[in-house]
This record gives sequence, structure tokens and C-alpha cells, in this order.
Amino acid sequence: MLEYFGCLITMTTLIQITDALKALTDTTRLRMMRLLVMVRVEIGVSEFVDSLQSLPYNASKQLKILEQAGLVRSRKEGRNVYYRLGSDDAGLVDRLLTLIASLPDTG
Repeated sequence: MLEYFGCLITMTTLIQITDALKALTDTTRLRMMRLLVMVRVEIGVSEFVDSLQSLPYNASKQLKILEQAGLVRSRKEGRNVYYRLGSDDAGLVDRLLTLIASLPDTG
């Protein structure tokens, strides 16, 4: 256990927080997270493409980074992939989502 700003956390938790914050340093990924926070339902890649005016390849690549950071989860249905908010550490994600929801749309 480590003491970090008066809170006791494990090294694993600290690494998870760092990975999540790194994933959110990109404007497109931050906008994707904001969209998921606002709608609170699964969103397909094509909906991200339309909403963010992005190319399918770019949207998929950015969503994969968010998934690897534990911020979203995916579900494949045929050729379509759907993303939703998700993490094994709901408390961490809830705190990040509260922050993201308060951000203005930069698009």
C-alpha cells in the first residue's frame, strides 16, 4: 500500500489510474468518453464516426486505446462492435466520469 495525498492505494490501482489518465490525454478519446457518459448506453463505432465526424479506422483505434485503459468495454455482434462505459474499478471510473461530464464539448 502507498499513501497518495492522504489516501492508501495499491500500486496496481495507481497504475490503473495512470493508464486511464494517459488514455484521456487525446481530445478525440475524451470526446468519445464524454459522449458515452452523456448517453449512458452502448454506442456502435458507426455512431461515433457520425457524431465525431471521424473515419471508422480512427474511431476504432481510439476506442481500442480506451478499452485497454479499462475505461470502456466492447461487445461484438456480427461485424459491428459496440462500446459502453466499464471498468473493474467502478469507483475510479465514477470519479473520472463525473469530471468528464462537467467538461464542455470541444468539437
